[in-house]
Amino acid sequence: MKDLASIKERIEQLRAEINRHNYRYYVLDSPEISDAEYDELMRELEQLEKLLGLSSGREEARITYSYDRQDAVNRVLDQEYQLAFLLSPVKIEVVKAIADAGDRLPRKSTYFYPKLPAGLVFYRLV
Repeated sequence: MKDLASIKERIEQLRAEINRHNYRYYVLDSPEISDAEYDELMRELEQLEKLLGLSSGREEARITYSYDRQDAVNRVLDQEYQLAFLLSPVKIEVVKAIADAGDRLPRKSTYFYPKLPAGLVFYRLV
């Protein structure tokens, strides 16, 4: 049986190879391997992960947030992410109307920049 380090190394190799094939298939529409070969890679990865009691991460949340449009685009181009949604900012009138109604907006929907400096605020009393 292989040693633990070589199994972990193979898992990382398989993950990288599967990600590369996903990108070629879904983004470039230019697959390099057959579906059967892809399935074999997935089976090997799942077996090794099960052997070590690891999760492939498919159950975890796969959505992240970036306030920087160019950062999001670069992460897709670098194949770190599969896609990015670029959304228009929420208008202040909408934020006010929702707040006046006593409702809440989803997390990150009210991100704004520049932010006021954090820390102690002085007010002149005299």
